[in-house]
Amino acid sequence: MQTAYTYNKTQYIWLTLVHRLAYLLFATSTYFQKHRRKLSYLTKQILPPLNADIVCPTIFDFKLCLNENGGHWIYYLGFYELGTLDVIRRCLNEGDVFIDVGSSIGLMTLTASNTIGETGKVFSFEPDKKRFTNLLNSISVNECKNIKAFNFALSSATKEIFLNSNLSTPRISQTNSNDTTIVKSQTLDTFIAEQNILNVSFMKIDVEGYELEVLQGAKQLLSSSDAPILCIECNTSLNGIEGKDIFAIFDFIKDCNSSFSFYQLSKTSHVVSKLKQIYSCNELNTNDNLYCFLPKHKTQLNSGRTFGEIDDRSSTLFNF
Repeated sequence: MQTAYTYNKTQYIWLTLVHRLAYLLFATSTYFQKHRRKLSYLTKQILPPLNADIVCPTIFDFKLCLNENGGHWIYYLGFYELGTLDVIRRCLNEGDVFIDVGSSIGLMTLTASNTIGETGKVFSFEPDKKRFTNLLNSISVNECKNIKAFNFALSSATKEIFLNSNLSTPRISQTNSNDTTIVKSQTLDTFIAEQNILNVSFMKIDVEGYELEVLQGAKQLLSSSDAPILCIECNTSLNGIEGKDIFAIFDFIKDCNSSFSFYQLSKTSHVVSKLKQIYSCNELNTNDNLYCFLPKHKTQLNSGRTFGEIDDRSSTLFNF
């Protein structure tokens, strides 16, 4: 590991028990599904504050390295964005290639890593140094051999950009200040060509309002008949870095490849549910993820399970 993260057996067992209780309450109560913060408030009453580097259990079959710089939801609940993770698991197969843009502490990266197996590959990008350290340690703790992690940003061009790391969630800034650091960026199309990456299966982008810039740097990939499934954060409270709103994302993807169709979860990213098709910007739930599929993706997937009613998979999805 890159730094000395604490593994305290007693604390680890206690966290595991609290996480199981939290998930049980969440899975069986629509009230807590709508009010996750109140569930987190309850667990905060029985757990010590997250103020050190620790190896933390999750309700999934991997651990995450956390500290006060990131991972509070995982620490207090043991899970996060169950709906998003369910879609990732359903859409990936053994040997696939997954790209995680804005990987933070590695929740989506580790989920994909476990799903695609030893023959698959994950390319993970996190420009914030502190969260990147968490990511590297999580990869090490879980002994993942199929992940390559990179400490730079993806954008519309090879350039230097400003990253504000003094926010609860780091994000790109338009201007330099005492709160920002300069980070390097390049386009995804350039990276794919340099790394000779073939057949990207799934790409998730969560970069706090910078999504359109990332997509603009992946125009060649998106325009291809082999374009991947996309999962893009879609949140009107995070206007684009250049003042472009999330609806520009919808239009840009369509312009790149008119074969894409758009979906969102019928509930939220935090609850397992079926995907519903979105035909126009006006239908968007502007506080959730947007999923983009080509016809070939829907043909390859089990459409009855992924795009129709979803059965209760709690007994097989989570590793208790």
